[in-house]
Amino acid sequence: MNHVGATLRSSFIAVLLCAWLASASAQEVDLRFDAPRDGQLVLYAGEQPVATYLYRHPEMPRPALVNVFTPSGQRITREFPPTAEDDQDHAWIHAGLWLSFGDVNGHDYWRLQAPVRHKGFSDAPQSNNARAFFTVDNDWLDSNSQHVIAREHSRYQFVIRPDGLLVNVQFELRPVDGALTFGLQEEMGLGVRMQSGLRVAGGSGTITNSEGRTNEHDVWGKSTDWLDYSGEVNNRRLGALVMPSPNNPRRCWAHCRDYGVMVLNPFLRAMSEPKQTVALGPNEPLRLHYQVLYYDVSSADRFDPSRVYRDVWGANK
Repeated sequence: MNHVGATLRSSFIAVLLCAWLASASAQEVDLRFDAPRDGQLVLYAGEQPVATYLYRHPEMPRPALVNVFTPSGQRITREFPPTAEDDQDHAWIHAGLWLSFGDVNGHDYWRLQAPVRHKGFSDAPQSNNARAFFTVDNDWLDSNSQHVIAREHSRYQFVIRPDGLLVNVQFELRPVDGALTFGLQEEMGLGVRMQSGLRVAGGSGTITNSEGRTNEHDVWGKSTDWLDYSGEVNNRRLGALVMPSPNNPRRCWAHCRDYGVMVLNPFLRAMSEPKQTVALGPNEPLRLHYQVLYYDVSSADRFDPSRVYRDVWGANK
């Protein structure tokens, strides 16, 4: 073998070795929590902060999972609070990942007009190698913060995968006194706000649904099994893949915008005036289940959201 051939072969082996080491190290990193303090619970993958569960904040009276990174250190959600370099719209409302509703018995939790009060962790934050979880209880108060209208019981689970961080959210909302009535609107369900460089408008991003439609014009209002928002950064594909459970009460539809937000709405889309509502009886809880993969893969790899969807729900429904 000549000198050039030997050099190329050595370079190729070095690239393969680096890729193998990166993959191995990603799978070997352990998840761990810092102790909850100052209204936040920080999750680490090794020394890398990957998510902060914000359960008490003076400007945002509902919980959210903010400042989400992949285990490799790639930021996926918009910084919270937004910096001067970030888009400034919906600064407090679109905080990382959240699950909320714009009208519950006439109270608006989505736009922060009514508060969700943290009661405590019913399962303390725990971690075991590449897995971590906690369970939280919250009171949903009326707009005057005088009465509890519903109680939330939610479980958050985190798993490191070779392609990123998988977040599993199991949500339950029970009425306290009487029925819960939801006014149908766009602002309902689980939302994710992408970092500014990954948005469609002015960034490298693309929105894709399970039917193969792309971006706001063709995706908004359409029912879908999953919704992917991702873009190219330095030869890496970074994104968030939201996968509602097939066992949710109904198939979700997408409220998404090219400026960087996507919402998977589990209620029927309101088609006309007057306002339409859905009521749940006094003993009828709302249960929703989503999984969200925050991923970082090589642009040369073919990332297949449908395969990931089958993988996560085939094993865990």
